[in-house]
Amino acid sequence: MREVLATILLLIILSTCYFSAPRTVFAVKQDYDYKALALDSILGAAEEASKLPDIEQRVLLVIEAVRMLPSSRLADKKRLLEICLRDLKGWLSDDKKSGSRYNTANRLRSEVLSEYAKLDPEKASALQKDDPLANTSSGDITTLLRPGGKWAVESLTRRGPADQMTKMALSIIDSDPERAYALVIESLKDGVVSNSINAIFQKLEQDGKRDLVSKLQVGISQALASRVTLDFFSLGFAAHLLFDEGMSPTVRSGFIRFLMNSLETWTALVRGEDGNGGLDSSYVGSSFTTFFLNVRPAIAKYSPEDLLRLDLLFDQASAFVPEKTKSTLQTFQPEALSDPKDRLADILEEPNSDKRDLRLVRLVSDILRRTEKDLDLASDVISHFNDQGLKRAFGDFLQTIRLNSLVKAKDFIDAQRVAGSISSELTRTWAMLALADAARGDHVLAFELTNNALKTLNSVSPTPAKVQLALMATAQLVMEDPQRSFETLSLAARYSNSTPSTIEESGSGLSSAVGLEASIGNQRFKLARGPKRISDVEVDPVLSGLARSDWFRSQSLANDFGEPMLRLSLKLHFANSVLTAGTKQKKPATEKRSSK
Repeated sequence: MREVLATILLLIILSTCYFSAPRTVFAVKQDYDYKALALDSILGAAEEASKLPDIEQRVLLVIEAVRMLPSSRLADKKRLLEICLRDLKGWLSDDKKSGSRYNTANRLRSEVLSEYAKLDPEKASALQKDDPLANTSSGDITTLLRPGGKWAVESLTRRGPADQMTKMALSIIDSDPERAYALVIESLKDGVVSNSINAIFQKLEQDGKRDLVSKLQVGISQALASRVTLDFFSLGFAAHLLFDEGMSPTVRSGFIRFLMNSLETWTALVRGEDGNGGLDSSYVGSSFTTFFLNVRPAIAKYSPEDLLRLDLLFDQASAFVPEKTKSTLQTFQPEALSDPKDRLADILEEPNSDKRDLRLVRLVSDILRRTEKDLDLASDVISHFNDQGLKRAFGDFLQTIRLNSLVKAKDFIDAQRVAGSISSELTRTWAMLALADAARGDHVLAFELTNNALKTLNSVSPTPAKVQLALMATAQLVMEDPQRSFETLSLAARYSNSTPSTIEESGSGLSSAVGLEASIGNQRFKLARGPKRISDVEVDPVLSGLARSDWFRSQSLANDFGEPMLRLSLKLHFANSVLTAGTKQKKPATEKRSSK
């Protein structure tokens, strides 16, 4: 009996302690409405973007937000786009206008209107007519083509409405082809040809809509045949349209008449009424370059009977073309010799180092374009570059070609060795990340290559290109190792925040201008031409999958990026990923908490 009482007493004491002491329990939490969180995030990002001082960043981010909002939020979409148009109009109200500001405003306004046209084409057309760019045109452009005249600003002013209308046409060419056709034809009323017309034709060709292509070509030909232009951009775009082999000779004749009449008008202005010239030399040089590189080849191919007349007009204007322009264009003349080795020997006789390098660029590009690439000969050509930045860029480009061949052969051992010989640390990092992506089936090798890439990247001075590569590594890890991808995203934030506001250009201007694009497996990379600012860094859409893995952690890491353009772009991509996933994300079923 005493033992029973003792046992009861012990149980009473233990139960008292249990119910009176704090304890740890696991409680089930309700799922979050991640779709609602994503919508709030998009609208919040758009609101923050609308307050940025940089008008270009502001408008581009708001456009991105509008594209991500679902169609059910039509009112929000229109409201945000109308705010952009209002901001652009206010930005241009400043008396101190510049050509670069006009160019930026026109480009941004075209983007806004093209998005608005998808929502409400009729109202978009009405908004387009209220164009602050068109209303500032000064009339006779010929007076502004003289030295000291603001011909560049005036040219941009006149191109603005045409660019906007054709951009709108491109956005609705599928949903409303008749309205799109009318917009294209209306855009040509001042003889201005927008590059978006080329984009429209490319899209229609890809979609197999050849009948609509032909209809547009007839309308454009008829609209241009009786017009002329002094806008050399329009000349280049119109000449490019001629190279459609499916265009009928009758339709092509309207384009040729437009180009030849424009050349005659331009030549008369260049010579002047007294035959002594008088136009701004930069305008003469730029327009002559377009006639020489774009218009002449088109005429030579499709209307050779006009070639003599064209060359006579060139001769009449030649005396007024800057010598530097003529000297540069000589580099684009066809090489006299066809054998690569003979060409190389001839080029090395060129005394001018700049011309020699340009001719070497053409030679090595021709060699590398062959089906059977002679890499040894290409390497020999590259060794003769005078420009060191050009030599390094082409040397690394050659190594990436070798790497791509090794990847196709599944020879990753030799590929690693070749990657290690790349001189640029940024290119070397990209190459190893590309190899890791190609070797994804071998998890150990892919892990090793990614580690080596990140080690190399960590030794590079902070630059926007470094941030871009860190984000590339993050995107590659999203599916394979989400936990590690979060760590890499944090690393990218650290690189971003430590990058100075002013970055010295990497490589020479010429090596950057060449724009070499390397490819290894499925990856692409532009050598010596990385982003110049943190705000120029692009976010790979694959990276947005982190939001589906852990919404709150992805938001927290996005907030770690100090640069607003990149931070908000990340948040928009994360939100869009959740919206397009179609399913709710689950939070872990249990959570520790303290209670009494």
